[in-house]
Amino acid sequence: MAVIGGSFLLSFFAILFISGLSLIELMVIPVAILLANFVEYAFHRWPMHSLVKPLKKMYRTHSGKHHRYFTHEYMNIECDKDMREVFATGTVVFSLIFFIVIPASLFSAFFFSLNVGLLMFATCMIYYGAYESIHFMAHLNDDHVLLKIPFMKAAKAHHQLHHNTRLMRSWNFNIGLPIMDILFKTYKKAI
Repeated sequence: MAVIGGSFLLSFFAILFISGLSLIELMVIPVAILLANFVEYAFHRWPMHSLVKPLKKMYRTHSGKHHRYFTHEYMNIECDKDMREVFATGTVVFSLIFFIVIPASLFSAFFFSLNVGLLMFATCMIYYGAYESIHFMAHLNDDHVLLKIPFMKAAKAHHQLHHNTRLMRSWNFNIGLPIMDILFKTYKKAI
């Protein structure tokens, strides 16, 4: 849960430093959402579901632990120990922020403006917080009040299909917004 609050807090601080924002600078928001969606898809599809040597710990943690702990038949969080198996590890969060989000934000600030760099950072961090939130809710009991949020039952079904061990390496790598799943033809509609 700290990772969710932390990502929203970091984005809030980035937004505090934005001043004199122009309409054209806001165009970075959909670009950042697409970038974050691609990163989510690429990390989930390849290093988390294929043994890529430099990232084998990520594979073991995700495919070896998360997918063995939560199957399509047993998806729900029932105790504190279950919570540890839902959220990304500190290594994954650190890697995403320091090797992807910060460089993309610095690139945006250098080639466009400080506002664009700050918006890139804030949008990516909000996306990450939303990703972890949706992933957490996808592992709640079917009758949980949070699953009454529009689209959450569909997101849970989408993710539950991905947790089928026969399908997990081929389908539904995005969690909340299956944009890249659709583009890369790895979207499978949950029945």
